[in-house]
Amino acid sequence: MSETTIHPTAFVDPTAQIGKGCVIKAFALIGKNAVIGEGCVIGAYTEVRAGCVLGDRVRTGSKCTLTNGTQVGEDSLLSANFTSTDKPDLHNPSLSLPPRFGARFRAGVRVTTMPGVVFGDDVVVGACSQ
Repeated sequence: MSETTIHPTAFVDPTAQIGKGCVIKAFALIGKNAVIGEGCVIGAYTEVRAGCVLGDRVRTGSKCTLTNGTQVGEDSLLSANFTSTDKPDLHNPSLSLPPRFGARFRAGVRVTTMPGVVFGDDVVVGACSQ
Protein backbone atom coordinates (compact mmCIF):
# COMPACT_ATOMS: atom_id res chain seq x y z
CA MET A 1 0.00 0.00 0.00
CA SER A 2 1.27 3.48 -0.80
CA GLU A 3 2.21 6.15 1.67
CA THR A 4 -0.40 8.45 3.18
CA THR A 5 -0.62 11.87 1.53
CA ILE A 6 -1.83 14.88 3.50
CA HIS A 7 -2.27 18.13 1.59
CA PRO A 8 -0.28 21.01 3.15
CA THR A 9 -3.48 23.02 3.76
CA ALA A 10 -5.25 20.16 5.57
CA PHE A 11 -5.30 20.05 9.37
CA VAL A 12 -4.95 16.74 11.18
CA ASP A 13 -5.21 16.84 14.97
CA PRO A 14 -2.13 15.24 16.56
CA THR A 15 -4.35 12.74 18.41
CA ALA A 16 -5.99 11.47 15.19
CA GLN A 17 -4.94 8.10 13.74
CA ILE A 18 -4.56 7.93 9.97
CA GLY A 19 -4.16 4.55 8.26
CA LYS A 20 -1.68 3.65 5.52
CA GLY A 21 -2.33 4.74 1.96
CA CYS A 22 -4.81 7.52 2.79
CA VAL A 23 -5.24 10.76 0.87
CA ILE A 24 -6.32 13.83 2.85
CA LYS A 25 -7.15 16.60 0.38
CA ALA A 26 -6.91 20.40 0.54
CA PHE A 27 -8.41 22.20 3.55
CA ALA A 28 -9.77 18.98 5.09
CA LEU A 29 -9.97 18.89 8.88
CA ILE A 30 -9.47 15.71 10.90
CA GLY A 31 -10.52 16.20 14.52
CA LYS A 32 -9.35 15.03 17.91
CA ASN A 33 -9.14 11.25 18.38
CA ALA A 34 -10.60 10.54 14.93
CA VAL A 35 -9.62 7.18 13.42
CA ILE A 36 -9.27 6.91 9.65
CA GLY A 37 -8.78 3.38 8.27
CA GLU A 38 -6.36 2.34 5.55
CA GLY A 39 -6.79 3.51 1.96
CA CYS A 40 -9.34 6.25 2.74
CA VAL A 41 -9.78 9.38 0.63
CA ILE A 42 -10.99 12.48 2.48
CA GLY A 43 -12.25 15.14 0.08
CA ALA A 44 -11.32 18.79 -0.02
CA TYR A 45 -12.96 20.99 2.63
CA THR A 46 -14.31 17.89 4.43
CA GLU A 47 -14.53 17.93 8.21
CA VAL A 48 -14.16 14.67 10.15
CA ARG A 49 -14.88 15.78 13.69
CA ALA A 50 -13.69 14.46 17.03
CA GLY A 51 -14.08 10.77 17.74
CA CYS A 52 -15.21 9.74 14.25
CA VAL A 53 -14.23 6.24 13.13
CA LEU A 54 -13.94 5.47 9.42
CA GLY A 55 -13.30 1.92 8.23
CA ASP A 56 -10.86 0.99 5.51
CA ARG A 57 -11.31 2.41 2.00
CA VAL A 58 -13.96 5.00 2.92
CA ARG A 59 -14.19 7.83 0.38
CA THR A 60 -15.76 11.24 0.89
CA GLY A 61 -16.51 13.90 -1.65
CA SER A 62 -15.72 17.54 -1.04
CA LYS A 63 -17.39 19.65 1.64
CA CYS A 64 -18.66 16.76 3.77
CA THR A 65 -19.21 17.10 7.52
CA LEU A 66 -19.08 14.08 9.81
CA THR A 67 -20.31 15.07 13.24
CA ASN A 68 -18.60 14.02 16.47
CA GLY A 69 -18.52 10.26 16.94
CA THR A 70 -19.84 9.27 13.51
CA GLN A 71 -18.97 5.68 12.55
CA VAL A 72 -18.63 4.68 8.89
CA GLY A 73 -18.08 1.07 7.77
CA GLU A 74 -15.47 -0.08 5.29
CA ASP A 75 -15.78 0.50 1.53
CA SER A 76 -18.36 3.29 1.98
CA LEU A 77 -18.85 6.33 -0.24
CA LEU A 78 -20.10 9.68 1.06
CA SER A 79 -20.65 11.98 -1.92
CA ALA A 80 -20.12 15.75 -1.95
CA ASN A 81 -21.88 17.84 0.70
CA PHE A 82 -22.81 14.82 2.85
CA THR A 83 -23.67 15.87 6.42
CA SER A 84 -24.24 13.74 9.51
CA THR A 85 -25.80 15.35 12.58
CA ASP A 86 -25.77 14.33 16.24
CA LYS A 87 -27.80 16.94 18.13
CA PRO A 88 -31.50 16.03 18.44
CA ASP A 89 -32.14 19.00 20.76
CA LEU A 90 -30.19 22.18 20.13
CA HIS A 91 -31.29 23.47 23.55
CA ASN A 92 -29.46 20.54 25.18
CA PRO A 93 -25.96 20.57 23.67
CA SER A 94 -24.72 17.81 25.99
CA LEU A 95 -27.08 15.28 24.35
CA SER A 96 -25.30 13.63 21.41
CA LEU A 97 -26.57 10.78 19.23
CA PRO A 98 -23.94 10.16 16.54
CA PRO A 99 -25.08 8.17 13.50
CA ARG A 100 -23.64 4.84 12.36
CA PHE A 101 -23.24 3.64 8.78
CA GLY A 102 -22.57 0.02 7.88
CA ALA A 103 -20.09 -1.38 5.39
CA ARG A 104 -20.49 -0.42 1.74
CA PHE A 105 -22.90 2.43 2.60
CA ARG A 106 -23.48 4.78 -0.36
CA ALA A 107 -24.84 8.34 -0.13
CA GLY A 108 -25.59 10.59 -3.08
CA VAL A 109 -24.74 14.30 -3.13
CA ARG A 110 -26.26 16.68 -0.55
CA VAL A 111 -27.52 13.99 1.84
CA THR A 112 -28.17 14.98 5.47
CA THR A 113 -28.73 12.32 8.12
CA MET A 114 -30.50 12.89 11.40
CA PRO A 115 -29.11 12.21 14.91
CA GLY A 116 -28.89 8.61 16.04
CA VAL A 117 -29.76 6.93 12.76
CA VAL A 118 -28.26 3.52 12.07
CA PHE A 119 -27.83 2.30 8.50
CA GLY A 120 -26.90 -1.34 7.95
CA ASP A 121 -24.55 -2.80 5.38
CA ASP A 122 -25.10 -2.19 1.65
CA VAL A 123 -27.55 0.70 2.10
CA VAL A 124 -27.90 3.30 -0.66
CA VAL A 125 -29.39 6.76 0.03
CA GLY A 126 -30.33 8.87 -2.98
CA ALA A 127 -29.14 12.39 -3.66
CA CYS A 128 -30.66 15.34 -1.77
CA SER A 129 -32.26 13.08 0.87
CA GLN A 130 -32.83 13.80 4.56
